[in-house]
Amino acid sequence: MSTKQVTVHSFAQLKDYFEAQQEIHLPADAGIPQLIEVLRQQQPESSRLLDNCRLATTEEMIDQDYPLAHAAHIYFYPPSSGG
Repeated sequence: MSTKQVTVHSFAQLKDYFEAQQEIHLPADAGIPQLIEVLRQQQPESSRLLDNCRLATTEEMIDQDYPLAHAAHIYFYPPSSGG
């Protein structure tokens, strides 16, 4: 089975659950929903934050339909408050 590697960047409260940057290996046909599920399986307590994160690449904000490429960098921004 062919795989792809994705670099996940976590910010704010997500760093309580994950390293600031980590490599994830996924099946070649996996998308954003499968990436989120892998993270959820690593740290089930992070589910609520993962469900509410905004996602981005190095160039743009994305949604869960974004085609996940090999060597992609995906940035997870949890909700925050403050000024």
